[in-house]
Amino acid sequence: MKFNLRLCVLALSLSASAMSHAAVEWRNDAAGVLSMNETIVDNHNSTWTYNYSFSNVQEANPIWWVILYTNTDVMASTSFADASHTGWSNASGSGSQSGIHAPEGQSHYVYSWSASDAWPNNAPHGIATGQTVGGFSFTSTQYDASSKRFVADRTPEWSAPLTQSGDQSFSYGGMTTAVPEPETYAMLLAGLGLMGTMARRRKQKTTV
Repeated sequence: MKFNLRLCVLALSLSASAMSHAAVEWRNDAAGVLSMNETIVDNHNSTWTYNYSFSNVQEANPIWWVILYTNTDVMASTSFADASHTGWSNASGSGSQSGIHAPEGQSHYVYSWSASDAWPNNAPHGIATGQTVGGFSFTSTQYDASSKRFVADRTPEWSAPLTQSGDQSFSYGGMTTAVPEPETYAMLLAGLGLMGTMARRRKQKTTV
C-alpha cells in the first residue's frame, strides 16, 4: 500500500507539471556533494551504451531518485543495482511527451528510483553518504559525448514538488563527468609508447 501511495504521488506530481508546461529547477548545486560519471561503449552495431555510476559524496540523507537528461534517443535502460541497493526501478522517454521536463533543451530523460524503500520513512536502499552505485545505463542509436544534466532527490523529499511557478523542483542538479573507456586508455598508452619509440630513434640518429 505504501508503495502504491508513493507511485500515486509521483504520478500526480508529474501530471501537474505536464499540464503547466513548466521547466525543471533544483535547490542546490550538486558539485562536491553528488557526482555522476559516464562511460560510453561502442557496441559495433550502430548503437552505443551509456553507463553511469553515481556517488553520494557528502549529502547526509540517502539519495533515492536520480534523473538523467540527454539529447540522444533511448532504446532501453537499466536501473542502479548492487548487493546493497536492491529494488531500484527505471524508466525512460521523451521529455516532450512526459511530465518530466528536460532542462537546457535536452530532449530525453532516463530515471532510476528506489521503489522498494519504505515510504515516507528512512530509505535503506537509498545511496547513502560515501556510497557509489553503478548499473544505471541506457542504449542509443546516437553518439553524444557531451556532458549531461542530472537531478536528484534526497529521502526527506519524496516527490518532485512544484514551485509557485509550476516548475518541478529537485534537491540537487549537476553535470555528468566523462570517464574514458579502458580501450581508450589502451589506445592512449599505445600512442604514447609509439611517440617514445620515435623519440628514441631520433635521439639515436642524432648521436650516431
